[in-house]
This record gives sequence, C-alpha cells and structure tokens, in this order.
Amino acid sequence: AEQGVLDPADLADGCLALLGPIEVSDETRSVLVEYASRQGDLDLSGHQPGDEAEQRVGNMLRLVAATREYQLA
Repeated sequence: AEQGVLDPADLADGCLALLGPIEVSDETRSVLVEYASRQGDLDLSGHQPGDEAEQRVGNMLRLVAATREYQLA
C-alpha cells in the first residue's frame, strides 16, 4: 500500500486493534469494511487535526465500540 494510505480493510482492522484484542465475527468485520469502503481509501498524508481523515477514524472507532463483540468484551 502507498505510504499513509489505508484501504478500507486496513482501516477497519487498525481501529479494531486500537480498541483492544477483541475477536469480531466475520460478519461484523465485513460490515465495518463495507462502511469504510463507502468513502474509499483513507489518505493520512498531510493529515491535520480535525480533518476528514481524523473524523473518519473517529467514526470507525465509534462504530467498533458499538459492536456487539465490543459491548460484551
């Protein structure tokens, strides 16, 4: 992958990893990847606080935190 660019699966996996060692179902992971895919790859090059990249990561973290697996962890 291009440096600083995360594809939707990498974004989902990275956010899952940030929130701890949680095993999520394939179904949950595919929903997260599908959500990330709606906006395409995430380009972190030239990242600024509060920018779109940061908002997307924040949204993904909130989505992960709302999953059944995380709630039951």
